[in-house]
Amino acid sequence: MSTDSDSTKTKLVTFVRLRDRELAGSPDALYRLAVAGATAPWPAITVNLCNVRFADVGLDEGGRASYDAVIERHGADPDAVASPLSDPAAAIEEQHTFLVEEHVIKASPARHARQPTPGIKCIYAVRRRHGLTREEYQQHWRLVHGDLAVRHHIGMNRYVQDHVRTATDAAPALDGIASLHFPSLRDRRERNIDSPLGRQIINADVAVFVGEVEAMATTEYVYTAR
Repeated sequence: MSTDSDSTKTKLVTFVRLRDRELAGSPDALYRLAVAGATAPWPAITVNLCNVRFADVGLDEGGRASYDAVIERHGADPDAVASPLSDPAAAIEEQHTFLVEEHVIKASPARHARQPTPGIKCIYAVRRRHGLTREEYQQHWRLVHGDLAVRHHIGMNRYVQDHVRTATDAAPALDGIASLHFPSLRDRRERNIDSPLGRQIINADVAVFVGEVEAMATTEYVYTAR
């Protein structure tokens, strides 16, 4: 598979629905929520605010994200059971955490800490197609679809596959979490796919291994340990 990068790390990914709607627009407040109760510093935390309209990125105009934010805590112990966020202020209405293997299939230029990453980050929560084992799904996703995505999503400047290992109780039965970053809304709308043939190829391959998908359009903020 020809990719710019293919590194493997572990992290915790948490989907969050908040009681306080104002908190949903504050990446710093969500970062503080992510580090609350931690016994040691996380190497990095990524806060993704689900604040981009679906219509602006070419998704279903009537749709909206089911969650307010997606929080990634990098450097999780690969043998650990996924752990929820601490919530001393009872700010969280609902949360689901997944321990994942992160595969950076296409790397982007350096991102600036504590500032919004330019562009748009589309996050997809995925269940595998019925009849496939999780191992079959993940192998096809990484070894076949990863190459096709890099080749045909020409406007994409970062592509990450998160392969789910385990999750907290009551979490949705997900097999993967995909993140596609575009440097601008225009790139997402006009350069998502290279051609009609490329769209056919991507759609046909997705049908081979993907069952259900839930999309989120987000603004990304990266926090590194100081």
